[in-house]
Amino acid sequence: MQYYQELTLLPDSEIPLPALWSKVYETVHIALAEDGSGEIGISFPAYGDVAFPLGDKMRIIALSAETLEQLQLKKKLNRLQDYLHMKSVKPVPEKKVHSYASYSRWHKENTKEQKVRRYLKRHSDVTEKEARDLFPGDQYGKEPPFVQMKSCSNHHRYQLYIKRTEKQEEVNGLYTTFGLSMDATVPEW
Repeated sequence: MQYYQELTLLPDSEIPLPALWSKVYETVHIALAEDGSGEIGISFPAYGDVAFPLGDKMRIIALSAETLEQLQLKKKLNRLQDYLHMKSVKPVPEKKVHSYASYSRWHKENTKEQKVRRYLKRHSDVTEKEARDLFPGDQYGKEPPFVQMKSCSNHHRYQLYIKRTEKQEEVNGLYTTFGLSMDATVPEW
């Protein structure tokens, strides 16, 4: 990954940061889906921020400047120009890269009740008490940050949880239409 374009979200009293993230990420997701190459990753430089866990920046990263320019993000995000600062496409500052990370989609685990019901449907010879004993209490731990999204196909709203995993070295691979990957990394600086 050698080139990037950075977006800084500028919330105000009209549009708070979570709502702005939804609008921006939905637009970027559609642009990545239209591109369809799977060669564009996304990073969140301020991931884990106290004010808003995804922070206020998004870096769209690719192997070539042409790939990023073909997305035409400036044009597609034009309606949000008052709430967004978009830098031009630049080379990744290799001397400043301190690590690599993969950003992936995280799915919420089922509750204990859901697990028990599902187990009972599949195992008719087990009592409800036995099924309950098989599953410990809910142990979610800390959920990663999410962006509220809206599906273009069925218009349902859903939460896109984004998990960050540090990696020791760069791993090449493909990214989803959300710019996420379980394995492929993006540089962090």
